[in-house]
Amino acid sequence: MKILHIGPKNYPPAHGGVEKVVFDLVTGLNKADSHVLVEWVQEEKENIKVLPKGYFKQLKFVLSYAKQKKISVLHFHKELFVLQAVLAKFLGYKTIVTIHGCPWRVKKWNFIYRCIFYFLDLLACAFVDEVVFVSKRDTTHFSRIFFWKKINFIPNGIAVSHLSCSEDTKQCVFIGRISIEKNVLELIKAFRDQDKVLTIYGPLDSHNQNYGNAVLTEIKDSINVSYGGVLPFSKVIKTLSKYNTFYNLSSSEGMPVAVLEAASIGMNLVLSDIPQHRDLGFIDVKYVNLNNICISNSTVFKGSSKLNKNHTEKVFTISETAKKYKKLYEKLMRNTIS
Repeated sequence: MKILHIGPKNYPPAHGGVEKVVFDLVTGLNKADSHVLVEWVQEEKENIKVLPKGYFKQLKFVLSYAKQKKISVLHFHKELFVLQAVLAKFLGYKTIVTIHGCPWRVKKWNFIYRCIFYFLDLLACAFVDEVVFVSKRDTTHFSRIFFWKKINFIPNGIAVSHLSCSEDTKQCVFIGRISIEKNVLELIKAFRDQDKVLTIYGPLDSHNQNYGNAVLTEIKDSINVSYGGVLPFSKVIKTLSKYNTFYNLSSSEGMPVAVLEAASIGMNLVLSDIPQHRDLGFIDVKYVNLNNICISNSTVFKGSSKLNKNHTEKVFTISETAKKYKKLYEKLMRNTIS
């Protein structure tokens, strides 16, 4: 089984997101012959190559690589590669697209961009062999439109860790991209006049530098919030283990890997009250109304959470995610071009 993953920025990942999901999937399917084509310039290896600049140059490179390596399935990640997936499909290749989070739901994009992203999701569902959504809400939405076709729901999975989180409930953390849809500014302000301390990790949003600067300024003016910089993916779990409660007040999510990683080591959760967070089904969690962000009276936990840890190990393991993708790959391979 030869699988070509197209679309992660780097491999192995510099931090979380799509890159971490692809990495976990490749390592979870260790018996498959996996290849990865990345967007960012990095050291190339036997099965890891850098895509050239230019959309159609990328497609030409993908098809040439697939033919040379006799790839069974082309697995595209993110909306930006949907058109390539459709064209590859028309040229006879077996294709999968995973939509890791629908950008048309994200407020930072203007109306025109959101329409384009929505159209790309429709295009994928209409023409690509298999489409996967990591969010139950998004799967339901497009299943209603394409009622004659199966739209796949495969939640992200993570590797089970032997580590456990801190028992000190005053130690709080946020790990993720520092962007407007994550409501990081509001989170910092909500920590004013509290006896808990919050550490923030993550890259600043390159699309909105003013927001990142505003966050850093707000942190400097805070006595109980600090910025820990950007974490490499290999240090995320170890860093999380120093804290007790994980915060994520995002206004939109696909399937938040950082939340799963936090819960996997028994962390308590404080999450925005959105369907994607409710669908996760965690027990020791407090939901925050984004229209009235207040965490002072609703975030009391006692020690760590065995319930969250057990739930993660039962529902969100990478082995289960890998099994579901393997079934899709095998389904397509029965008719893969030679």
